[in-house]
Amino acid sequence: MKKVQFLFVQATVCLLLLVGCGGDNDELSTNPDGVAFSDFSPKTAFIGEKVTIYGQNLGTNPLALIVTFGDVVAPVMSVDGTAATVIVPDDIEESSARLELRINLASLKSDKTFTVKAPVIESVSPTSVLPGQEVVIKGNGFRNSQRFDQVKFGNTVLKRESVDPGNTELHFYVPADATPGKYAVSVTVAGLTTIATEQVEVTGPPVFSGFSPATAFIGEEITLTGENLGTDPDRLAVSFGGVSATVVSVNNTSAKVIVPDDIEASSVSIRISLPGEELLTSGNNFILKAPVIESLSLTRGYSGQLVSIIGKGFRKSYRFDQVAFGSKVIEGGSVAEPGNNELLISVPDRLAAGKYPVSVTVAGMTATAPEQFEVIVQSVTSYTPASGSRYTTMTITGTGFVDKNYTGNKGGNTSVSFSDFATGLNTRSGLVTSITDTQITVLVPQLWPGTYKVTVGVQASYVSFEEPFTYEEE
Repeated sequence: MKKVQFLFVQATVCLLLLVGCGGDNDELSTNPDGVAFSDFSPKTAFIGEKVTIYGQNLGTNPLALIVTFGDVVAPVMSVDGTAATVIVPDDIEESSARLELRINLASLKSDKTFTVKAPVIESVSPTSVLPGQEVVIKGNGFRNSQRFDQVKFGNTVLKRESVDPGNTELHFYVPADATPGKYAVSVTVAGLTTIATEQVEVTGPPVFSGFSPATAFIGEEITLTGENLGTDPDRLAVSFGGVSATVVSVNNTSAKVIVPDDIEASSVSIRISLPGEELLTSGNNFILKAPVIESLSLTRGYSGQLVSIIGKGFRKSYRFDQVAFGSKVIEGGSVAEPGNNELLISVPDRLAAGKYPVSVTVAGMTATAPEQFEVIVQSVTSYTPASGSRYTTMTITGTGFVDKNYTGNKGGNTSVSFSDFATGLNTRSGLVTSITDTQITVLVPQLWPGTYKVTVGVQASYVSFEEPFTYEEE
């Protein structure tokens, strides 16, 4: 019995010794899997940059590996057993930190110190602003986090919620109560501060003193003059009689804008505004120049013919009915390619033969082309034979069969079709074998027995003979 008690006591003591000794044996108590943390590189980097950790038995699951910089956990991007890629965390609080990794029961610290690089400011823009205006800081090593107050404007530390953060770019708004003057811009990260080489100047309220020229065509550029207009075209709003205009550029004392397509009156005031500032109006009205038609690409043709109107001051918009062909107003949406200097239109359908004035009206002002447009309507006086079968040669006589606007055109825009005389359905095209301005020869296509209407088309102009053609079985 004493021997059994002795063995029990001996085993208990050994177990206690084993556990107690294990507290000083990392290999046994905290690193049973043989994890090793040998090194890392680079030893210094910006917040948001990658650092590679080297070791052994690091696993392959990024979610199972925990890496900290001091007490701050870093995102693990990848791990392959001997190396792991991590990101210097945004929330790192000290400029120097020891790295530690944990996986399973292993917990190992580096014997070298990692150093955070001080933030770098490459540029600040714009450098001339109004209170409340957005400013962009570009560089490296910023916090992509709203947990920290990292931007200072002059002596004012900007609230974190007023900064849109990013590792290489910070957006902030100039305090609304900032008075005119020059301000230093700085970024502080982990106790490291960088000051921008250029200061930002806050200007006073805008002044609108005038514009030139006093009159211009739609689509032309004019210059507004004043003070404290800013440098951001997207912040300066300009309108002509309530119609918004495109701001091309602005540089505090002048702005270049485009006379808007949708301007509705020939004499309007110009207004400008900036966010948070009072609306300013020009002392004199802007006078819109009446449109000018310099030429037409064609002066004669058929219905459906495409014609370019060349000139100045047209509306580059589909919203307005600005073109008239005689008394026929062409709907804005049917102008093929509206432009400030050119309008592409189709000659309206079903116009009678004759000459028509072409005009463009903008803001109540009308310009008329120097030459009228002559509409040609082809005529069919006869055709023979009056009956036949497939491949019968038909001769059609009349006028205006050839579009003479294009050199070398031998009737390429001319067609002959056969359709059911009663319904106009079942249309088939004949093969034109020869053509002059007064005569066409065409081969009759295969049709069903019956009577058919013969139609001659040039461009989009079509004329039918009143007497039917009778198609007979072969």
